[in-house]
Amino acid sequence: MVSGGSGGDLKEELRKHIDEKFIPDFLGGSCLTTNCGLGGHVPKSMYLPVEEQEGASSSEDPLHSTYTSTATYRGYPVEVVIPVDTAGCVLTWDFDILKNDCEFSLFFSTQKIEPPVIRDGAQSPTTILNPVEMVSAAIGGASHQHPDLQCAPELKVGSSELVLEEKPVLFQEGDSMQGSHYCSRAGTYIMQWRVPETAVGHSSTFDFGSHKCRFIYYYEILNSENFRGSVASLESCRSSSFSSIAPQTPPTPGTPRKM
Repeated sequence: MVSGGSGGDLKEELRKHIDEKFIPDFLGGSCLTTNCGLGGHVPKSMYLPVEEQEGASSSEDPLHSTYTSTATYRGYPVEVVIPVDTAGCVLTWDFDILKNDCEFSLFFSTQKIEPPVIRDGAQSPTTILNPVEMVSAAIGGASHQHPDLQCAPELKVGSSELVLEEKPVLFQEGDSMQGSHYCSRAGTYIMQWRVPETAVGHSSTFDFGSHKCRFIYYYEILNSENFRGSVASLESCRSSSFSSIAPQTPPTPGTPRKM
């Protein structure tokens, strides 16, 4: 919050801290806000494309410096374990599906859970896949019963130790999701992305790529001491506009362009 002081010019005070081109027009600046909605999440169609952002050509690519890039295979979900010590915190997340489809869920546990194994700078499934497991995952081993949580397979949804806070929602390639969850209890929250299970059956073709989903994600915890908003104002926003900020790449020969 910036105050102009007693009788001071607010615009002049703002210019001491913010470049005038970033000051909204209704505060005397030159940044037009007529295309922005009133409150809620900023739509990604309003984001500045990566190639136009300062430093986009350097190693400080804003997408790579802010988001974590990873992949999930069928039967081997990606899970992010988030300890919450104080009730009243707000968990926020933002993720974009780059390739194929996946389901997103949020769990809560009263137990302390160790974070998944970290590989190549990204949080990955607890079990690191070897070549045999990768092939098994692609085939889809329908006879194998997967646990609710890969990072704590002994916990079962429905017990007093594990609760499904956000039901699974299917996201498709190109989808973007901004969401938030009010943490009414202290404990462990687990964000999970997994490739949807398919019906039992055999196919004449073997497509390994369809059993792997690539995505990028970011999350943040807003401490209860710093959160002064209304719980009713928290909302999730889903869009399919990630392509508006991602660098444009030519389609692979033989691959139809998404419309």
